[in-house]
Amino acid sequence: MRTTPSASAKPIRKLIPPSLPTSRLYALQLYGASGRTYNRAMSTLLEVHTTFATPADAVRVARVLITEQLAACAQVIPEITSIYTWEDELKQETEALLYLKTTESSWVALRDRLAELHPYDTPEIIALPTSHASFEYATWVRDCCRIS
Repeated sequence: MRTTPSASAKPIRKLIPPSLPTSRLYALQLYGASGRTYNRAMSTLLEVHTTFATPADAVRVARVLITEQLAACAQVIPEITSIYTWEDELKQETEALLYLKTTESSWVALRDRLAELHPYDTPEIIALPTSHASFEYATWVRDCCRIS
């Protein structure tokens, strides 16, 4: 899909390596350090958050999701304090926090598989769009996810 920039759009010449042509280049197109282009229309990166009762559960689920190419990578923070209400009772628990990096295209499959693997009845499964990432990292995440 081709988009036409608005009349007020300014070329982003400061971000462009001098060796690359600058005619008709507008803010929808960005350049990575290598000079390769990245079009924002490509699949958005997402950071998915969920919690588990133990770090071992978080690692087990993360390994499955990465092996199935639904996520590129994961980080486990082994101990956080969660405070919430459950069945009208205030709770405070120690949990493990799992961060997953994926693409918007892989989101539905990852969400569904994570819910299937998760031991909680009502797991927190939240996806946040990544507004900024290096070209090389974004490319790597897309290459790791089978649905990109």
